[in-house]
Amino acid sequence: MPEPHDQVGAAAPPPAPPAPEPASDPASEPADEPAASRTERGAERRASRGRAWLIAIAVLVLIALIAAAVVALTGGRRQRFHPEPGPGAYRGLGTWVDVYETGVWNDPEGAVERMEARGIETVYLQTSNYSRDTAIVFPEPTSRFIEAAHDADMRVVAWYLPGLIDPKLDLEYSMAAIDFESEGGDRFDSFGLDIEAREVKDPAERSKILVKLSRQIRDAAGEDYPLGAITPNPMRIEHELGYWPGFPYAEIAMLYDVIVPMDYFGAVDEAADKSGAFRYTLDGIRLIREGSDRLSVPIHVIGGLAEDVTAPELRGFLKAAHRGRAIGWSLYNFTTTGDADWAELEAASPPNVPPMSPGASP
Repeated sequence: MPEPHDQVGAAAPPPAPPAPEPASDPASEPADEPAASRTERGAERRASRGRAWLIAIAVLVLIALIAAAVVALTGGRRQRFHPEPGPGAYRGLGTWVDVYETGVWNDPEGAVERMEARGIETVYLQTSNYSRDTAIVFPEPTSRFIEAAHDADMRVVAWYLPGLIDPKLDLEYSMAAIDFESEGGDRFDSFGLDIEAREVKDPAERSKILVKLSRQIRDAAGEDYPLGAITPNPMRIEHELGYWPGFPYAEIAMLYDVIVPMDYFGAVDEAADKSGAFRYTLDGIRLIREGSDRLSVPIHVIGGLAEDVTAPELRGFLKAAHRGRAIGWSLYNFTTTGDADWAELEAASPPNVPPMSPGASP
């Protein structure tokens, strides 16, 4: 049963008398401090505070001098972004922009803002193609796009479509993209050669010109510059006789840091569901690894035209990209990718399974 003072409405007990204060011990009281000692200690405290202020002022002056030196060296410009070696620019979720997407070119900063909201890590930005009379079709919007993307911690890969009928022009246009600098001094994070034109009718001659052009680009760009080979659909090469027999995967894998296959399963009847897209994409990755004789060759896989891709196909494609150890994935292109597609693409997790061996079943 509770005590009376715990019950509601019970009277509170009378307060306890205050405890007596302990008697003072004269021996414990500090002796009076001499006036001279107090003066010395006060002077020391003032001197210590003065030194602290001097140190703080010196630090601020040093910071100001460093900032002034940075401004003097850079002309007040933002930090410059230059390409880094290796396939890093091709990792994760990407999107594609071609020269026909006027909405992007008219408002590069707005486009970058929308891309950032989608979780995009890399933008593949077309600079030109072999039928154009200029190497950089939109130089001023390109400059703005690169700087806006870098400010948003996104990478930008330039891509160019060669015809291979004029290798000198193709080399010139490729190097113009590689050497391009924005107004603030930024460069593209990588360059990708879009290998799909069949203006050269003989496949063997086409491959010969392609390999020679690729070597010239590699030599001109330098050994450490990151290059991507945007290759034709590997399943089409395999099954469509006369399309591009003997495609030089081995040579391409030696000259480029990453292979970016156009895995356009969306327009193929046999891939018109999740299982079909999964098998189609995984077989394409296997063909590239076998053809290049490099199981570890980095691959960023393009899942085809966004307007042709269904939700089940997209899930199958992403599953295959992970199973095949692709380092990145994307659909073509930014403008035609719908909200539902973005939701699936954003939810895709990084690959977490071992590389697939040639001939192995998923």
